[in-house]
Amino acid sequence: GMTYALALILPIVTTFFFMDQFGLRLNVMSLAGLALATGMVVDDSIVVLESIAKARERGLGILDAAITGAGEVSMAVVASTLTTVAVFFPLVFVEGEAGIGKTALLQIFGRRQKETPVHWGACDSLHIPRPLGSLHRLAASLNAELQRALCEERERMQIFRAFLNAVARSSLVIFEDLHWADAATLDLLRYIGRRIDRTHTLLIGSFRNDDVGPAHPLRVV
Repeated sequence: GMTYALALILPIVTTFFFMDQFGLRLNVMSLAGLALATGMVVDDSIVVLESIAKARERGLGILDAAITGAGEVSMAVVASTLTTVAVFFPLVFVEGEAGIGKTALLQIFGRRQKETPVHWGACDSLHIPRPLGSLHRLAASLNAELQRALCEERERMQIFRAFLNAVARSSLVIFEDLHWADAATLDLLRYIGRRIDRTHTLLIGSFRNDDVGPAHPLRVV
């Protein structure tokens, strides 16, 4: 029992230590990897301990049984582990919080709003982002007043007020990929956030946590 416990605890503690050293965070991918690796470690430890137990039954001493038992199954254990590593190795080249499914989750949530209008805006990865780029995408589905305010390039606070009026009624507004948001969009979120109680709107923003460092302006928002 103690051996199985050590075989389970030590790899997990070691993994968390190196994740902290390399600045890695817990997400869907890392948790899935931990679950898979934990199962492999437990399975391999059971196989090795069973082999050692059989060696002991043949009359070998503790040390000889450990060496002989582990040696008899070492190739099988290594081969099964390498097979699993080979299957999942391509994931090493995937960057960011891959597989977290933010967009898919929001799409499913949006489709389930049968009686509530859903308005969708997304930020783009541009070197010089368009000010209020995501709001331009939202304007077409919100109202004409907001569209005119944007097209006429009115003063920013007028645009913010037009957006606040547009979302006063019950609706779902989604801002996706806020880690790419321009400064004007972040100001809009701060403006709306302080006045959200005046509306009947649910405002949702998504972002990649790995792309939002301590100095990222989204942290302030």
